[in-house]
Amino acid sequence: MSELDDLRAELTDAVDDVMGEPVLLAFLDGEQQSDPFRENVAVDAILRCGAGHVFNLSKGSKKERTSLSAEPSFLELARSDYDGPMPRTGDKVQALTRAGKPWFEVLDVSERDASRIILELGEA
Repeated sequence: MSELDDLRAELTDAVDDVMGEPVLLAFLDGEQQSDPFRENVAVDAILRCGAGHVFNLSKGSKKERTSLSAEPSFLELARSDYDGPMPRTGDKVQALTRAGKPWFEVLDVSERDASRIILELGEA
């Protein structure tokens, strides 16, 4: 491992120690059922939620509840710590220690980052 890799791993661990929280990665198959080939995993990861700017698309009508969140949420898995199945679009993530234990849907998975696997999340 290079010196840069060592520094990157050290920084990732330090950030995760401060900002990491327990989440459940729920792996689903094409029918949105539990994937028998990928066992669900509870891990510590960084969950960053959008600021909650929600736009009402129903123009004030109380009969319709259509809204759009302008800021996405992200889950950041440290490559050095995560050895579970690779998440895919359509899988789910549950924030285990947040109020109401909210669920998110995986919208996209990026493996381009050197130290993290980054999941873009939406409302589940």
